[in-house]
Amino acid sequence: MNDATIDKTINPAMVTLARESRGKTAAEVSVALGVSRATWWRVEAGSAAISARLVETLASCLQYPIGFFQQRPIRIEGVGADTLFHRKRQSAGKSVLSRSYALAEIRRLETRRLMNCLTWPAVPEYPVEQFDDPAKVARTVRACGQMPMGPVFNMTQALENNGIVVFAHDFATDYIEGFSKRSPDMPPIIHINRALPPDRWRWTLAHELGHIIMHTDPVRPAQQAEREADAFAAEFLTPGYEIGPMLYGLDRERLESLKAEWRVSMQSLIMRAFELGVIAASKKRGRFVRLSGDGFRKRDPEYLDPPVETPSLPSRMARRRLTHFGHNPATLLDYLAIGETDFHAYYSDPQDYVADAD
Repeated sequence: MNDATIDKTINPAMVTLARESRGKTAAEVSVALGVSRATWWRVEAGSAAISARLVETLASCLQYPIGFFQQRPIRIEGVGADTLFHRKRQSAGKSVLSRSYALAEIRRLETRRLMNCLTWPAVPEYPVEQFDDPAKVARTVRACGQMPMGPVFNMTQALENNGIVVFAHDFATDYIEGFSKRSPDMPPIIHINRALPPDRWRWTLAHELGHIIMHTDPVRPAQQAEREADAFAAEFLTPGYEIGPMLYGLDRERLESLKAEWRVSMQSLIMRAFELGVIAASKKRGRFVRLSGDGFRKRDPEYLDPPVETPSLPSRMARRRLTHFGHNPATLLDYLAIGETDFHAYYSDPQDYVADAD
């Protein structure tokens, strides 16, 4: 096909990203658009002509503004070794992972735009191999951050205050809890499943913080990295020298009391007692059996949930663009190449900013 017949305003990489982010296969999209599968693959490869009418139909089908597909020049980043260190079960299928990674990449592109002309605190790196122990890294992070003793009051806010962006996603699966990505010249971003219970949410954020700070080696074995991130999270959320003396006599009432104070699951408290040598392996198994018998092996009772933590940094970045860079709600959506529904899901309703812009 002659290059002159190809619509040069459409970036085929963005077409693929949009399709994957909606969890659609090429076959499903080709049927919806009324073209053959072979033609659609050529569209995504950038070797087939695409008419203005087809672009409009595509935008409607995938629920993105036309400007989304016209973003160029643009660098689409792949998964990367850091993203492979993430909390997923083995049964998460390829389509689920592709959708999750596409959503994350779109949010990364938006974050790059939003942080333009903004200063950003540097997030340190403490390679775990230099410390030999993830718990030492966790203690270092708490000390360097001048964090007070005791529980982390709001894990989400603590990350955002120190230059880490958190996006909550509807991954449409419980197989993925969260993952993180660190890109050059950008703040690290954590992508987390918004369906997680509040205590699991906090643990997942601490786990991903461990990856961001400790794992600078791209060839580190994934299973080892996951164990290290869990050890980091345990020490970060429940410092051993503080919580250790509190872990004796872990009956149900004691577990509930400690959960209310430290805002971690009863299961993690039992594991912490074992890791710190407070209880033996047999006692640990007995506590887990008892939790399971009460119906709380996978999730603690909801009445014990700590407060829900909601990310606010994405919304604050968007608000700053609106109030300091001459945008109004419509131009802000155009600037981000995002639709109102997606903007509301990740950055709140743009109309909420009208009063600030006036």
